[in-house]
Amino acid sequence: MSLAVVSGRAPFACFVSALHPCGRRSFRRALGMYRKMLLPRDRTAEDLEGKGTVILWFRNDLRLHDNATLTMANTGSALLPVYVFDPRLFGSESGKSQLWGFSKTGPIRTRFLVESVENLRKNLMSLQSKLIVRVGKPEEVIAELARSVQSENNPVTVMASKEAAFEERRVEHRLTRNLLEIEGPSGPPELKLAWEGTLHHLRDLPFNPKNTTPPVFTQYRKIIEVSASVRPELPSLTKLKPLPSVEVDAGTMPTLDSLTDEVQPPEDERSVLKFKGGEDAALERIDNWIWKQDLLRKYKEIRNGSGTAEFSSKLSSWLALGCISPRRVHANVKKYEEERVADENTYWLIFELITRDFFRWMMVKEDTRLFAWKGYSQLANLGQRHRGGSSGGTSWGAARDLDFAKVPASDEDIQNLAKWIKGETGVPFVDAGMRELRATGFMSNRLRQNVASFLIHDLAFPDWRAGAEYFESALIDHDVAANYGNWAYIAGVGSDPQGGRRFNMVLQAQTYDGDATFTKLWCPELKQIPGGMCHQIFKMDDSELEEYGVRLGKDYPRSIAQVKDFKYGKKDVNPGGGKQFDSRNNRGPHGQKRDKGRKRR
Repeated sequence: MSLAVVSGRAPFACFVSALHPCGRRSFRRALGMYRKMLLPRDRTAEDLEGKGTVILWFRNDLRLHDNATLTMANTGSALLPVYVFDPRLFGSESGKSQLWGFSKTGPIRTRFLVESVENLRKNLMSLQSKLIVRVGKPEEVIAELARSVQSENNPVTVMASKEAAFEERRVEHRLTRNLLEIEGPSGPPELKLAWEGTLHHLRDLPFNPKNTTPPVFTQYRKIIEVSASVRPELPSLTKLKPLPSVEVDAGTMPTLDSLTDEVQPPEDERSVLKFKGGEDAALERIDNWIWKQDLLRKYKEIRNGSGTAEFSSKLSSWLALGCISPRRVHANVKKYEEERVADENTYWLIFELITRDFFRWMMVKEDTRLFAWKGYSQLANLGQRHRGGSSGGTSWGAARDLDFAKVPASDEDIQNLAKWIKGETGVPFVDAGMRELRATGFMSNRLRQNVASFLIHDLAFPDWRAGAEYFESALIDHDVAANYGNWAYIAGVGSDPQGGRRFNMVLQAQTYDGDATFTKLWCPELKQIPGGMCHQIFKMDDSELEEYGVRLGKDYPRSIAQVKDFKYGKKDVNPGGGKQFDSRNNRGPHGQKRDKGRKRR
């Protein structure tokens, strides 16, 4: 099955009528008002024509191809590309997550980012331009650059891509305020923003994302596939406007040690792929995986596997930083369908891009509620119980709201969180995934769902956001909307009409790593256990394990989960992979009595 995109007024009107009983006219008026609010300074390229120097502030759009922000910025008289490493995002005390204290950008993701910026600098130089690199707060650094390059006959405009998350928007607002303090020949420098990062453009959506993004993905997908089209890629630029006449020092690339105080782990030979940051590596990956290896042909069949580079496209790391555009991926899929085959495999890669967009629009709609303990699901908010906790110092400006505070956790909870992070839970499939993540910054999508379910449901950790914050630090492909949206989904407080997903670890391991090749790769202590028997290590007694050189508690940890939670050999009762999580009972993050009757080893 190939993706069908239908254009025209009839389908649009149909869905508008269904979603907005007030009628199309009121809806379009409201939609237009919202888009102006979300993108107050979104302009066309013609608006910058001949208007002096444009400072192009690169953010999560680190590429030259199909870059709307670059295309618009290149219409000024001069162009000054800039990237700013914000110390608030790295391993110092200011760069720690607000609740559980993880580095917002861990060492592996930091390395990938530095590589991506270095590659951008190289590619800009090939077009006779250069990238100004600074370390500091962007709202201060960009304003100071605007002040330094502005002159009586040279007005300055700052151009950047628009971000949807709260902290990034706050930086935009502070930069706007700082620019207003600069006197210019035609008034203060202006910050202009372009929408980037999604497959479907904001202005092409058949609904108001602020108010009426469908709360369930299936509803969203059906609307998008019928009533929205993907814009064609923008032509690649072969020439950039000259640098401003005022000389600006290019700056040196920061070292990893200067950005983060965490130790950079050595490259692990078990990594499924040598992830190299930058546009060049992204384009090489899509060329190899889709065209040379012809792996798109069986994508749906193999995408849930772990342990090799072939199982999935693994483009998410480059998409997260904008080293490749989702439209470039989409264009390659459509070309593949025309030249080779169009079926459910090709559709499924587009499906993944649509899913990625969905979480972005949900973040636009829910804003800071994406980071709330009780989440944004209507189901999750039914019968929500009051809880205690410290409300100090949240990033979202909601310190008085306990739902944004850190949830109290017992000493046992904290110990189990540490074991989960290190891959020492005693559950082989979970441990393998967590060890891979810690060593390489990558983990398959299927394993992400499993380890999240394990922390939330099997370990009953009181705050699902601890897992989300650790993923934010560790994953090289971290995307704030997708990461927190998926964790909320598993916890039953996000976009899931079934109230959460609990996965059966044994069944999942048997299904996606039946012979335990991946598990034993990362848990070599278990390599002597025949086949996939290690997935059911809980059923083996100590004497049997010793025959295979395994002593629980010495060679490999005993399980810290409740053994009876594993239902061996039974099929999952829902697509999520096991017993459903219900926010209205005493299980998981919403139950005051979650410890009642719980036993652990």
